[in-house]
Amino acid sequence: MADYVLYTSESIPRPQRKLHRSIRVFLVILAGIGVGELLYQFTIAPKLLVESVIIKSDAPIPKGEILRISQLQGPVPYHKVHTLTLKKKLETVSWVRSAKVEKVFPNKVMITLETRKPIGIALMETDVSTQLFAFDEDLNLFIPQEGEWDASLPVFTGIRIEGATEGVKFPFVLARMIRTIVETRLEESGILNCFSEFRIIKKGEDAYELIAYPIKYPVPVRMGQQFSTETFKSALMVLDVMQKEHLLDKVEEIDFRTGNILYRMRGGTIAGR
Repeated sequence: MADYVLYTSESIPRPQRKLHRSIRVFLVILAGIGVGELLYQFTIAPKLLVESVIIKSDAPIPKGEILRISQLQGPVPYHKVHTLTLKKKLETVSWVRSAKVEKVFPNKVMITLETRKPIGIALMETDVSTQLFAFDEDLNLFIPQEGEWDASLPVFTGIRIEGATEGVKFPFVLARMIRTIVETRLEESGILNCFSEFRIIKKGEDAYELIAYPIKYPVPVRMGQQFSTETFKSALMVLDVMQKEHLLDKVEEIDFRTGNILYRMRGGTIAGR
């Protein structure tokens, strides 16, 4: 005669029953979350619109332009605003240094911008044209907002960069020269503001010279890569003396590249003082 063994719940070990129960509870919760997500995506989310866009910045900015770039004009579904994508899009704007985008449920977007601060202006020669740019303290080229060009900033000319320009930094050696002038201007604004233009002359792969154009005097001053505030002071003193001696109309250029002061007379003759 065969023996039959009947298994009941009592025959299943207690720890195993608890595991089965936990799995069922987890599956129920997971299914509830899935249903809730579906309900939100198809019934609630489409009805939630961005009703408030708060834009903060460390400088006055065209908020209408920011809204246009962000595509937040008019009714925009809240769930379609992707903060990381919007941040990257805003940081492609030339004068924006950094952007932070936050969503505040259920209908608010907050945008915080840090703008680039121009410390100089550069007339750049490219493959196709000559363009005017500003550059910030990191020596990144950018186009300021309309109407934000500062005529009191030092102007640099003669710079050529191949290819793209916006967001590009100056080459190291050139950057060091430009930074020296900018820092000198901060220390002695009265001296550097006596010059209207600083022309960069490339003399080799990593060598540059500087020609400074005084505002008051019609004679440019040529300098090497090494110069200081004292160099500019000396140049102005020499120009003032030569003007008093009625010599400037005969001089084409003053040369401060060596220890001796040389000046090129009109016609090519070189003399010294």
